[in-house]
Amino acid sequence: MKLQYLIEDELVSEYVSWTYIPSENKFVFEGEGGHSLEYNPVLKLDTEYDPSHFQIVFLNNNETTENSIYMVEVKNNDKWDRIGWVFPIQALLSREHTQANNQFFLKYAYVASCLLLGMIDKTVNDETPEEFYLDDIFDADQNILVIDNDNVSKIGDFQFEKYIIGLYQYGYTLKGTIPCSNSLPISHDNYPGRIKIKKISDEIPSIKFINQIIGGPLTSETSLVMRFHFWYQIIEILIQEIFNYEFTQLLGKLSTDPESLFDTKDSVNTISGEKQRVKMLFENYSSIIDASARNDLNNACKKLLSHLQRKVVPNVAYNLYAVRCLIVHKLYTLSAKSEEEGLVISYLSEINDALTDVLIDILSTFHYRQVK
Repeated sequence: MKLQYLIEDELVSEYVSWTYIPSENKFVFEGEGGHSLEYNPVLKLDTEYDPSHFQIVFLNNNETTENSIYMVEVKNNDKWDRIGWVFPIQALLSREHTQANNQFFLKYAYVASCLLLGMIDKTVNDETPEEFYLDDIFDADQNILVIDNDNVSKIGDFQFEKYIIGLYQYGYTLKGTIPCSNSLPISHDNYPGRIKIKKISDEIPSIKFINQIIGGPLTSETSLVMRFHFWYQIIEILIQEIFNYEFTQLLGKLSTDPESLFDTKDSVNTISGEKQRVKMLFENYSSIIDASARNDLNNACKKLLSHLQRKVVPNVAYNLYAVRCLIVHKLYTLSAKSEEEGLVISYLSEINDALTDVLIDILSTFHYRQVK
């Protein structure tokens, strides 16, 4: 911790450590020369948990309120294990929410308060206040995921980056803000809602780059066309991996069976086509968790294609690829008369929403198939 107050570039006070006094439920910042500054939490904090066993991840979500307080669980073998709690900083500053008297939340509130205070490294151009307030330093609307390191140590090879896609479904991002594709749960008195997050498949390559797409440039203000471009980049990554894998398998087969040259040539021609590899991604390299999401995506693609008098087929992968070709190569075809503009926007919005859910299913179930 380092908190300085300056007036006209002259140091007024500096605080580099703090102490929590449980009997008075207050933090005391200790400065040089015996100066002190108090922070008095509005919640009655519980000191049972050791903050050094936890960590904080800052998240954005423009749909949360002070009552958006949830336990976060991940799949561990055949059961769901809690890795921590997620809530806005505002929840630490109010007693007007459902978890204000929840003994378990109050333990996490203490941990979060300690970790946040420990992160302070700020110089304030003002005189020393009579009392410190947490939202003087932090944005009260910012969400924090407080992770229990002891709990996650029991989950084999836990890597937070593999779970970012699961949080994304509920509108939580590392950067930017996006709409939720899954509705946030409801928290009742002393009983928080639960967020169950999916993990990206262990067989997914380029996790870092995919997470940069998911948690990076997209915001709620990003145009529908650009949003589609970003999402389709993930499909591009995966179908390139499919090509590399299929091609390697075909070369291996050719090396042991030279007579299969002509069959191999036909197979190479097949996997060279992007349209076919998108179909393979949907049908051979991922599993269907939510069939309704794929149906929604297919129907949304059909609406746009039909509106533009383009061919539609039963297969969702082919219809999605057709939309991709329109947007990448013939964007001008989306230009519509003013009375039709709302329809095109509506169709694109439906496609993006459904594609979000389908991509998360694909990313969480992606697997390599045995090529015969």
